Amino acid sequence: MKNTPVPTAIPIATAADTPIRPGMKIVVSLDSWPALRELAGDDRADLGLAASVAELAGVDAVRLGIQEELAPVRESDVIALRAAARAFELRMPVSPTLAKLALSARPDRVVL
Repeated sequence: MKNTPVPTAIPIATAADTPIRPGMKIVVSLDSWPALRELAGDDRADLGLAASVAELAGVDAVRLGIQEELAPVRESDVIALRAAARAFELRMPVSPTLAKLALSARPDRVVL
């Protein structure tokens, strides 16, 4: 049996390896965050804090998708994201109820 060397480190791509073209925006989607919070049964998971950390990491905007029933996203999540994020994009279906939420939260961009 032949002895093969075991790699000591796994190469990891860094930001320097991935050039970002001028005009390109980095948007992080926080769609799964409320579902993970619900799955873990932990109400301490704060979307506003997640948005702040993402912006500290250098993203240009945060995105959240909501559905008519708002589960697992809460209305307070949308408000917290608006308060914490410099640029906030809300993805939602056309609905009078959700339109009222979007008008009260005032995201920078709404995608229907």
